[in-house]
Amino acid sequence: FNTRFTIDVANDADFTRNLVSSGVLGGVIAADGGRATWQLPQADWTTLRAGNRLFYRVTTTNATGGNARSSVNPGNGFFPNAPIPYAVINDSGECECACGASAATPKSAVAVTLLPVLFGLWWMRRLKNRS
Repeated sequence: FNTRFTIDVANDADFTRNLVSSGVLGGVIAADGGRATWQLPQADWTTLRAGNRLFYRVTTTNATGGNARSSVNPGNGFFPNAPIPYAVINDSGECECACGASAATPKSAVAVTLLPVLFGLWWMRRLKNRS
C-alpha cells in the first residue's frame, strides 16, 4: 500500500463548495494496518458544518508521489461509478434518515459491496474443482 495520503472534504460531490484539503501527509504505518489520521481544523469545520453533507475522498501515493489511488475510484477502476462517500451533518449527531438499507443505500452500492465476496467464493470454488 501507499505511504502518503491526502484527504479532501467539501459540501458537494464535485468537491467545489467549501473544499478543504489536508495537503500531502505522511505517517501511514504499515504495522498498524496502513492507518493514519488527520484532524480537520476547527475553522474549516465551522464553515463545512453549515452544509447538509460532508463529502470526502482520500488519495494515497507512494513515497515519490506516484502510484496514486483514490477512494472515489475503488479498486483502481474496478468499480466504476461508485457513489462519492459522504456523512450527513446535523447538530444532534444522530441519523436524520430512515437509516435502513432500503432507504439509505442505493442498490448499486450494495452490489459493489458484494462483488468482492462473490468473486472470492467463485474463485475458491474454481480452485477446488481443479484439484
